[in-house]
Amino acid sequence: MVGHVAAAGLAGRAAELAGLRAALARCRRDRAAAVIRLDGPAGAGRTAVLDAFAGSVGDAVLRRWTCVEPAADYSAVCGLLGRDLAASPVPVSLLASRRVAELAGATALVLLVDDAHRCDRRSFETFRLVVRRAERLPVLLVLAERSGALPAWRAEAGAAGRRVPLGPLTEDGVAELAARWWPKPDRAFACAIAEHSGGYPGVAAALLARLHAEGLRPGAAAARRAGRLGPGLLAARIDGLPRPVRELAEAVAVLGRADEELLAGFCSVPAGQVAAALPALRAEGLIGTGRTALTHPDTRAAALTAVPAEYRARAARLLNYLGIAPAEHLMALPGLPEPWMRRSLAEAAARAERQGDLGAAARYLRRLVDTDPGDAEAAIDHARVLGGQDPNAAYAVLRDVVGTAGDVRLRAKAAVQLGRVAPAGPAVDEVVGLLVRTSDEFDAAIVAGAAEPDHDLRIQLDSALLGLGWHDESALAVARRRVRDRDVPTTRAAAHRESRAMAAMDAMLDGGPVGTAVELARAALAEDTPRGRAGAALVLHLADETDVAREALDRAVDALDPREAPWDLANALSVRAFCGDATDAALADARRAHDLTDGVPSAMPGVQPLVLATVLIRRGASAEAAEVLATVEPAEVAGSLLRYPVYLMARARLALADGRPEDALTRFMTCGVKTDQWESANPVFAPWWLEAALLGADLGSPGLVQGMVRHGERLVAGWDTPTARGMLSMARSVLAGADEAGLLAEATQELRLAPGYRVRAELRLGDVRSRDGDPGSARKHYRLATDLATRAGYGELAAVARGRLLAARGRLHRTNGSVTGLLTSAERRVAELAALGTTNREVADTLLVSQRTVEWHLTNIYRKLAVTGRSDLARLLGDSG
Repeated sequence: MVGHVAAAGLAGRAAELAGLRAALARCRRDRAAAVIRLDGPAGAGRTAVLDAFAGSVGDAVLRRWTCVEPAADYSAVCGLLGRDLAASPVPVSLLASRRVAELAGATALVLLVDDAHRCDRRSFETFRLVVRRAERLPVLLVLAERSGALPAWRAEAGAAGRRVPLGPLTEDGVAELAARWWPKPDRAFACAIAEHSGGYPGVAAALLARLHAEGLRPGAAAARRAGRLGPGLLAARIDGLPRPVRELAEAVAVLGRADEELLAGFCSVPAGQVAAALPALRAEGLIGTGRTALTHPDTRAAALTAVPAEYRARAARLLNYLGIAPAEHLMALPGLPEPWMRRSLAEAAARAERQGDLGAAARYLRRLVDTDPGDAEAAIDHARVLGGQDPNAAYAVLRDVVGTAGDVRLRAKAAVQLGRVAPAGPAVDEVVGLLVRTSDEFDAAIVAGAAEPDHDLRIQLDSALLGLGWHDESALAVARRRVRDRDVPTTRAAAHRESRAMAAMDAMLDGGPVGTAVELARAALAEDTPRGRAGAALVLHLADETDVAREALDRAVDALDPREAPWDLANALSVRAFCGDATDAALADARRAHDLTDGVPSAMPGVQPLVLATVLIRRGASAEAAEVLATVEPAEVAGSLLRYPVYLMARARLALADGRPEDALTRFMTCGVKTDQWESANPVFAPWWLEAALLGADLGSPGLVQGMVRHGERLVAGWDTPTARGMLSMARSVLAGADEAGLLAEATQELRLAPGYRVRAELRLGDVRSRDGDPGSARKHYRLATDLATRAGYGELAAVARGRLLAARGRLHRTNGSVTGLLTSAERRVAELAALGTTNREVADTLLVSQRTVEWHLTNIYRKLAVTGRSDLARLLGDSG
């Protein structure tokens, strides 16, 4: 049992102390008696509050007593007012009333009774009489009682006075307590201590003292250590509870709920007896008001520390009989001896996976494997779930199953997952061989008209082989040769949805038809499952179905837990960043994805740094982009149909930023050679042909421009979207003799969903109008380019557009001479804070809005004021000030 809580001091009890002081002040002012019941569970700090109050009563007469058990009649009264009261033949209540009147005198009398739940009945009745007789005297009686420990006779005697409950400490209270060991502990640390101590001051103080003694400082390491120490300290507190309360707490902990009938069945006692005992748990603060479970996980963990395995087994049987999943108890058993136990745990894993709780699913499946290493089905499922967290570990498990499982269906299931986690490099050839061999064996084993599960498994084998081919050119030809003749399934089964997503990606990379790719991608997203949505969303984005793509990516990011599925979340974030142009939100997504996977082995290395570098290049941060891109090993991406074009495009754009157009052109053309070699004909995924056409015009190579335009025409014929047509119009505009202005005007209309290229088209159109002697029209296009580039985050393009606008004697947006005249009141508040250098999170916390709201306001602010960042904003607001 955690000892005397006085060591915790008065942290977090300022309100209760102020209430006692106010009550004393009223007694003095009104010359009237009052009773306060300071009510709280064990360890809530009742004694500490009395200590602090006793030191602040000023010139009032103070008497204090702590009740003990067993208590003799009138022991509390005599302890407070004098032992001689019991020795007189005069009734104790009369003598006590006289003594109170004498002590109160002209000032005030404060009577403090600690542990008043142990007060003898005679004393309690005397206190009530004394206070009633002293109703016109400045007397304050404070009874500090332990919740749930009042004797039965107190209910007959009735409640006395005003109740002041002592609830769990808040984070601020814990921070105040922690400040006694460390100066200025951070809020996150205080939050962790509050959680792991249950908010009990005594437990919190013991926990903080232990951390300090171990030499830890407030931070993540100390918070993790608190998580390990907290249950033990809470268990000590629970051990000190009265036996019936402790046993009931253990039963609630085991069952996970305070259901009267369930508890009665578990404890083999009448339901009425349980109903009568539950209020004691609530009074102790172990079950919150209106709750049906223990207050927080650490309290439950503490109650479970002393529970024998038989309790767990009995609870599992009872819950399973009632149709309630007993997975937690099955996990705690030394084995799973009964067949229903394995079935129940497998069902719990499947349910957790459907709900997106991949960490729980992995734990349950791991338990199945540990208790029966020969269960290949469980090993495959475990590796499949583990693939999103640790692909290398999953690869090792699956490689073993493929090589040892006797059943061809089990080998096929393992091969499917193996294809998804196979690391890049020499191992891919082996995995491709395993997939092909297993697929052939599977085809030979199943008969025509096979059952639905076998049909689904064949589809999954094809999809795994195709997905592997996109990331390694050695597998690409084999995958396409085997897969493209298959019919795409149309049912809503999970395997078929995945196959449609793969087919949509293949159609996109193949260059169309766009309608087929869109139909397949939309069908793949028909079910709201977070994993695997990124590929289908990318297809829709490149097909100009941007709203649907964004919604799918938002749902995926919101549903995925970074602790349980870091790679799935990182991939969804990367695709959302890639589709998000160069906004602050896109950069935040790209950085988060990069941080999630930095230094972690991957089956697809380079994806996250490639996307981050691409977003940085769009924003004009070439130096940082070069640093990020330098972390990508060319050999790791060189064979990937998805990664290598992005790598080459990024390298080419960095060469342009460095003033090396010839090097840039070489990389653009290399990208074209590789995509042609891979039979990838999508014009917008990596638009090397457009970049080469524009660069060829700048370098004076008309033959190159003509070749690129013809190539673009072939690509756009297959992937005929507005963005693709706009790119083609932009490329045609630089041909000799072309209607440059007309084609660029067409491009600006078609490129509405591709801000970066539209800005460039607007700039070129402005240049044409300027050469044609129409400065007004030129300024219109320059201003529009400035606004578009600023809104989409293209910092360098925005600066170029602003420079051309000013050179054309145009003016940036202003209203009534005030820089902020174009801003709403909310935007002005955000702009003023951002100009001070505060982060988006700090602005959000200050204004009590979400961080995404701040990002939205900043985007509008930058667009309206034609600036590209906080430094420009600070300068602009300072100049206007």
